Amino acid sequence: MLVIWPSPFIFWTEVKDHQEIKKELKNKILEESKNFKYYNSPLNERKITENKWNCEVITSYFHQENIKKIFTEKIITSIIENPLNELFENKNLFPNKPDNIIIPEIWFNVYKPGYSQELHAHSGASLSGIYLLELDEPNTTMFFNNHSGYKYKICDVGSVFSTSHIEEGNIIFFPSELIHSVNKCIKDRITISFNLLFDYQTGLVPSSAGVSGIKS
Repeated sequence: MLVIWPSPFIFWTEVKDHQEIKKELKNKILEESKNFKYYNSPLNERKITENKWNCEVITSYFHQENIKKIFTEKIITSIIENPLNELFENKNLFPNKPDNIIIPEIWFNVYKPGYSQELHAHSGASLSGIYLLELDEPNTTMFFNNHSGYKYKICDVGSVFSTSHIEEGNIIFFPSELIHSVNKCIKDRITISFNLLFDYQTGLVPSSAGVSGIKS
């Protein structure tokens, strides 16, 4: 089967029941994040070398099994499935909707003032997302790409794209190989990130974390 994959893009949309989701998730995430095991410090501040990110952030990425219970089916539908269906309505981006979608990874990130995220990409996934659960300042997520000139929603991905105009309660979808970072925050920030695997045939796609699956 030949699958046409779109040019790099950034798509964002509002999560309809954001306030309800924030009320349900924020305190659970903050309580869980008090555990020191979620704290990621820069490499030059560590006493030993660890297989973690070179930035300062509180993240459940390395302990996803501990927190997947807070992402209920209702929340997955609201923050991933419904916005994803909105994305699929754009046939220029997705002329071929996948037969199956698996969520192998989903995690929270808690940023305190001065925290940030280094340049990185989500290799091994098809599509990734960032849900802005709490954000009381211009968004500091930046996207970088060397591809030429493709534009989508005023985004020139041939250079650098700032998301400072994308507010709390929105979700951002992007191809997983698109390089991005989070500049230093001034205020507290909470995001939920996830990776998606697309299956364009009838077989199943393996899931490492097994949080949930969406079948089209």
